[in-house]
Parts: sequence; C-alpha cells; structure tokens
Amino acid sequence: MAQGAVGNARRVSAVRWGVAGNIVMAWIVTMPAAAAISAAFYGLASALMDMVTMRQERTLRCFNQCE
Repeated sequence: MAQGAVGNARRVSAVRWGVAGNIVMAWIVTMPAAAAISAAFYGLASALMDMVTMRQERTLRCFNQCE
C-alpha cells in the first residue's frame, strides 16, 4: 500500500505543468473559437441564401407580370 502512495506522488511530480497548462488553455479556447467560426459561416450562408431567394422571387415576379 505504501508503494502506491509513493507511485502517485511521483506521477504528480512527473507532470510537465507547463505542457498541461497549454493543453487546458487549448481546450478552453477551442470551443468558443469553433462557435465563432461556425456563427460566421452560418451568417455568410444565410446571407447568400437570402440573396438567392430574393433573386428568385424577383425573377418569378417578372415572369408572372410578363404573361
């Protein structure tokens, strides 16, 4: 049982805390960054779809008036 406690203490002291901190920071930054990029692409896609829809409506309106 005492060997387990010594092994655990060595594991904690063997951790490279600078690297571990970088990993934790990367996890914290990744989710908001992914959300921001997704929101930007969604906004761009929505704007493009709105432009296409408006153009189709204008074309249909002209087509219906020409008949």
